[in-house]
Amino acid sequence: MGFVSAFFCMAWTPLPNHLLAQLEHASHAPAGGLDAFVGVVVLGGNGDRLGPAVALARQHAQLRVLYTDGSFKSIEAPPSPGAPVRSESERFLRGADIEESRLLFEREAQNTRENAVLSAQLEGVDITQPWLLMTSAAHMPRALAAFKVVGWNVTAHPIEYKISTVRDWRDFSMIDGAALWQNVFYEALAWAEYGLRGWV
Repeated sequence: MGFVSAFFCMAWTPLPNHLLAQLEHASHAPAGGLDAFVGVVVLGGNGDRLGPAVALARQHAQLRVLYTDGSFKSIEAPPSPGAPVRSESERFLRGADIEESRLLFEREAQNTRENAVLSAQLEGVDITQPWLLMTSAAHMPRALAAFKVVGWNVTAHPIEYKISTVRDWRDFSMIDGAALWQNVFYEALAWAEYGLRGWV
């Protein structure tokens, strides 16, 4: 009976779907204009975030784009000794027809806490000014909390909504269910760790 119950819970996708939906819909992008914001902080780890960041920067000429990610380094040698190693994401942003003066790059962060701390140390960044924070919708609640603990004046601008708010209660899939539960457990454990460390 225990095995059957566990299999049922793993394969019944509406339950983890509902839990992830709570995270995804906990934050919403600003409903009004964005003229008050000085920039957008884009968390790395997913190339799908670059397109929305570029679109936002093109629509709002006052926004600076701060991309923070130390996880994915280029295998190419830097152009000169001591020059920073640029990732594919950084090269994409530099080639996206955005003025160089509006681009900022933090290249060392390995997690969301470091995204907030190391980005705050960049020259020319004033974390007391209003910034947008761009990351996946499910990640946004933890990211927003982590940045605010550091002192950032940030407003959520979530993207990458992957969970449907409407799902057939009869939907069973071991593959989909396992993937959904993996995301649920990851965020739950991350929240627990960040809470214990005082990062949120």
